[in-house]
Amino acid sequence: LWDLQSVRDFAKAFLEEYPRLDILVNNAGIGSDPERQETKQGENIVFGTNFIAHFLLTALLLPRIKEAPAGRIVNLASVTHHAASKDVLANFLPAPRSPYQDSKLAAILHANHLRRNDLQGTAVTAMAVNPGFVQSEIWRHKVSQPVIGPIFSSLMNFFALPNAQGCVTSVAAAIHQHAPHVQYLSPYWVPNGCYLPFEISAPFLGAQTAIPSLPPNEPEVSANLCQMSTERVKAFASPL
Repeated sequence: LWDLQSVRDFAKAFLEEYPRLDILVNNAGIGSDPERQETKQGENIVFGTNFIAHFLLTALLLPRIKEAPAGRIVNLASVTHHAASKDVLANFLPAPRSPYQDSKLAAILHANHLRRNDLQGTAVTAMAVNPGFVQSEIWRHKVSQPVIGPIFSSLMNFFALPNAQGCVTSVAAAIHQHAPHVQYLSPYWVPNGCYLPFEISAPFLGAQTAIPSLPPNEPEVSANLCQMSTERVKAFASPL
């Protein structure tokens, strides 16, 4: 995902081999980058991998998904989107301040924009989900640190969800029909407006409708985000 040409090559190979696509789950990503690396196209590697690559993949596969009788696009967000910066578009500038948190907010904004625009009049829906605090490989760099690692591992063993529970919100978004106003799912019991600490380690209830933290002018921000992303990927986004 750190190379948009690789994303395009994958989409081309998929479309040549499979005549049908019902569900796209944009899940893969990286949690941190202490070395401040860049993608092959020069983006911050966290924001570029977690969002821009998924944006391109979705655009390339969207015509095939629209052919499905009830297509689904699921973007993996995170509780950390609540801590995203006030200007998610700043991630297109050098040295963004919070690329992971912003990439997860961008996933929600992208799903919202798809529903309002590209998917209008189709049988396809798009939704963002919080998988929860999960015992996944995304933490591999943190648990390998000499001092913090053992402490974090102990906390993860106590609080984090097993992978089987961490995929529940994604599966629910992919296979269940939800009301049009539902845009975000969480696996925990979350009182309205009280995402902390509940959206990290509250009782696991399965897929629950939750309220994301969005900019006050969300439709405009989402449109600008998608427009700027389209510009970033245009060299790789011609129809396949």
